[in-house]
Amino acid sequence: MRLTLPYAVAADLEPIAVGYVPLSVVTERESTTVQGSGHISYDEMQTWIDDAGKETAEVFLELDLRLDGECVEDAAGGGLRLTLDAVHQEEQGATTCGYPPGTCRHSPIIWPYEESFELEFPLVDGAALQREDWTSWTFVLHLRGE
Repeated sequence: MRLTLPYAVAADLEPIAVGYVPLSVVTERESTTVQGSGHISYDEMQTWIDDAGKETAEVFLELDLRLDGECVEDAAGGGLRLTLDAVHQEEQGATTCGYPPGTCRHSPIIWPYEESFELEFPLVDGAALQREDWTSWTFVLHLRGE
């Protein structure tokens, strides 16, 4: 999964955060279900000097991911119907500091945030879906046997 972070774009930082949610197959029910969990951590900082002096920008995000779904079959073949929940209970946002030290502007977002996505993938390695809300989310299905 890949997110484009608008705060990072505004601070001229690398705006991409990447996470991975491994799937486990559960066959206790009639249908075959899948479950998984993962985490995305992003913390980037940049310092530059302009006419006003030294500036530092930091963008940060901690996001927990939970996935539940089932294998489905239709006329086109098999697929995965998934619900992905992205949750954070901690602070995210951006901090910009100038010179002299202590002249920081902090732009936090400090509320519990939860986003849920209904995704349906064909059983094809590399199948991708994209969603847009406060950021751009890209989901890619990677299939491999172990």
